[in-house]
Amino acid sequence: MENSAPKGRSVTFASFGLRTITMRDTEFVYEDGSPFNVVKYSRFKYGDTNVAAAYGLEMSTRLKACVLDAAERRREPVVITASAYKMLPTAARSLVQVIHDRLHADGYKIDSGRIHRLNLTNGDYAAMTTEERESAMRQNGIHIDEELFLGRHVIVVDDIKITGAHERSIREMFTGRAILSLTHIYVVQMDPRLVAEDPTAEDTLNRAWVNGLDQLSELIRANPSEYLFNARTVKLILSSEPAELCNFLDTLTTEHIQKLYEGATGDGYQLMAPYAAGFACLAAETRARGIVQQGSSYR
Repeated sequence: MENSAPKGRSVTFASFGLRTITMRDTEFVYEDGSPFNVVKYSRFKYGDTNVAAAYGLEMSTRLKACVLDAAERRREPVVITASAYKMLPTAARSLVQVIHDRLHADGYKIDSGRIHRLNLTNGDYAAMTTEERESAMRQNGIHIDEELFLGRHVIVVDDIKITGAHERSIREMFTGRAILSLTHIYVVQMDPRLVAEDPTAEDTLNRAWVNGLDQLSELIRANPSEYLFNARTVKLILSSEPAELCNFLDTLTTEHIQKLYEGATGDGYQLMAPYAAGFACLAAETRARGIVQQGSSYR
């Protein structure tokens, strides 16, 4: 198939979340007033693969109805990707793996792609104002390997839609490129009225359960062989107090330490002031364990 949209068909753009959440009386709830499980979501954002599996299966079902069944009937190719990252994956990357595997098992033909990001945010994106988010997205340097995307329906998976700044930057990147459609799907999207009042509400949501290394350590111990450090967990680790961090590193396996080191250096956290002291502790731990650094296994 040629890498261009069929004549007479314009590229369609769509964006939706599984549910919309808002806040009532300091509690996160769905729009119908039923409670949103903030503990579950917080665990997911810091690497709980079991929660990612549950979200991913629900997203797979929605994608069949919204995109994939029509594409299958027309025999049009589909590619799925997470939101942009550099080396350390986002939490959304774990969703993509679940969705891809589930859809393949159900007989759908779907490829995996990746949106690359050159520049990282020096700090926590979730704690930024709307203006700060827009500025960060203008400088993130996202790009794609075109041969993986052109001539296909593109599905971008992310965890939450707040201001839409990241979505707009991706849509802008694809504008004018010969794709069939672009669909963003989120676990949840936040009520725009809440975002207008407090765009940093996402930070409260993320830290609803994981707010330090004690909870993170519990997550890792619960599933040590499957745990993969994502960008959010590495920022939490490297920004912790040195004494607390050294105690935490001592509980990790040598394989975990190596993965953590590879991800941190691959994303360049050793060059960022907020993480310099934490990275020094990590580097000392790798030397103490005699770890020899090789090419990164992150993809």
